[in-house]
Amino acid sequence: MSSCEAAGSDKQLFCKSADTQAFEAYSYQPLRETDLEIRLLDVLPLTGDSSALTCRVRTVSLLRHPKPIYETLSYCWADPTPRYKILLDDSVLIVPESSALALRRVSFQDHMRTVWIDAICINQDDIAERSSQVAIMGKIYSLSARTLVYLGEEDPTTSRAFNNLRNITAEIQEDLGSHDRLYQLLALDNAEWADAPSPPRISIDTEALTTLFGRPWFMRVWIIQEIVLAPVSYCYCGIQHMDLLELLDAAAWLHIWHFYHIPAELHRSSGLQAAGTLWYQCLRSPSVSKLLVASGLVMTLGLGVTDSRDRVYGVLGMTHRGKDIPRLLYPDYEKSAPHTFRDAIRYIFTCEAESGILQRLFHRDNDELLDTAWPSWVPRFERNHDSRFDPGPLSNSYNQRNRRSIKRPFDDPDPVPEPESNILTLIGVLHLAITKVSATEIYDECPWATLKQWLIEVVDMTPSVTADEPSPTTSIIQLARTLMTGYTFQGQRAEDEDCREILAFWELFAENRGGWRDIKDIGDINSAAEDPISKASRFYYAMKGPCSLRKFAVTSTDCLALVPRVCREGDIIAVTHNCIKPLALRPLGGGNFQLLGECYLDGYMWEEERDMLDQQGREDVVFNIE
Repeated sequence: MSSCEAAGSDKQLFCKSADTQAFEAYSYQPLRETDLEIRLLDVLPLTGDSSALTCRVRTVSLLRHPKPIYETLSYCWADPTPRYKILLDDSVLIVPESSALALRRVSFQDHMRTVWIDAICINQDDIAERSSQVAIMGKIYSLSARTLVYLGEEDPTTSRAFNNLRNITAEIQEDLGSHDRLYQLLALDNAEWADAPSPPRISIDTEALTTLFGRPWFMRVWIIQEIVLAPVSYCYCGIQHMDLLELLDAAAWLHIWHFYHIPAELHRSSGLQAAGTLWYQCLRSPSVSKLLVASGLVMTLGLGVTDSRDRVYGVLGMTHRGKDIPRLLYPDYEKSAPHTFRDAIRYIFTCEAESGILQRLFHRDNDELLDTAWPSWVPRFERNHDSRFDPGPLSNSYNQRNRRSIKRPFDDPDPVPEPESNILTLIGVLHLAITKVSATEIYDECPWATLKQWLIEVVDMTPSVTADEPSPTTSIIQLARTLMTGYTFQGQRAEDEDCREILAFWELFAENRGGWRDIKDIGDINSAAEDPISKASRFYYAMKGPCSLRKFAVTSTDCLALVPRVCREGDIIAVTHNCIKPLALRPLGGGNFQLLGECYLDGYMWEEERDMLDQQGREDVVFNIE
């Protein structure tokens, strides 16, 4: 039995605070930041289930040789309120109950165990220390012997879940031999995830697995870094335990390989999806492709944090493995959340040239634009995506030239944060005034009458097209292409023949015929069928996502566009050197603008269209975005 397995394997936990009447409160001694000092916790043996948790603290340097030997803890804080008393160097420290439970679960009964645990090894009341310790979190986890994952204590389904996971692991071993083969099968050299040709042979305990993956640990931002950087990780849930990578193999096997075979209840589990993402990041070699800050921010969407700034700070150990953290990104808990995200987005533009991050910029209403704490060009990563208010992102696959060779408005590869630097400068080659904006808004599963009203409105707004008798003219094709944002429902670039299917969709509304019953389920659509219902359904699914929670617009030059929902007449659409897609801007005067979001501008999206624009020899225009 390994030391991991031996730890607390048969202990039934309950939290008992130490009798601390005779002890003084623990006082932290400062750490030397230049020496990369950290505190380690020597957890003394527990002599019984009811014995007090007793520890010693040591200060060590990560720069010294030999390196200190320790294990790190990964767990969910839950309620961070200090409630539980532990003995620390003959003093008393009050810690969150979750921290005490995690320590008790991994402690040995017959010898000491040395661990690093954030709630205790960092002085949480010292903001400067918190900032400097978070900055070296990547080193702390990567230099540890292993990470001990504490999922919490058992519930009635836990043993069933772990037995099911072990059976899944056995089937993976029988079929594939190793998790490396599973990774090769599912991720390497595949444009899309592969699918299992047949259902699993073992039965899936849906209730137990859904409950297990519903535990809060799986939905934390910090766990990705804590597990990806660790040499190895071991998982505890009450008295149940297993190698974490085996658990993640099982998650990937379920969520990816058997995507179409697992029950819907399990398929919808956010924790299972997060475990699949964690599995991919664990096996992904950092030498294949560096994790960008932009990718890290997007990867953590939907995951939980107590402090929104940790969406940035919680990925830095992966984005800057073995490197110094740039000044724009350096953890600073004195800095506000808006300024933390502002500096991160500036870094993404400056050093990563990833303007695609703007596909996550959504202003839910015009009142948000009045919030001067948040520059208009900073996506609101402090909140999770909400499909009631936020549209789906537009594709980043249009003008790849701008992705490959962005013209940067900055020269310094590590720019110094400026306290009032709320301006982002973009260089444009074209700007068009918006003269018409649709009033009706459609959304997922909106009433059929609303969809009809919206379609009549956008048809009437389109130059040379009337709702009385639309015909397959150039204008109707442009309209259809705009509503589809240039893509078919299968994600292929739309041809004119695909665009003409708008006419079949239009016929569903003629003389009050049609309704949702006439739209086929997306899984039942034949991409080659020529009947009117199939054509109408294909067009509907192509335009449904892009048009939901966006407005249709016409410019002063009669160009057609899909724009953010906050757009109004008088706003402009700018084509820039810096960004993959055109941007909707609101003039503020004096050459300053607000960024409303990305948009689709028909005729200016694809690389060959942008080449033609460049050949016109237009003078560059500077847009200072507030």
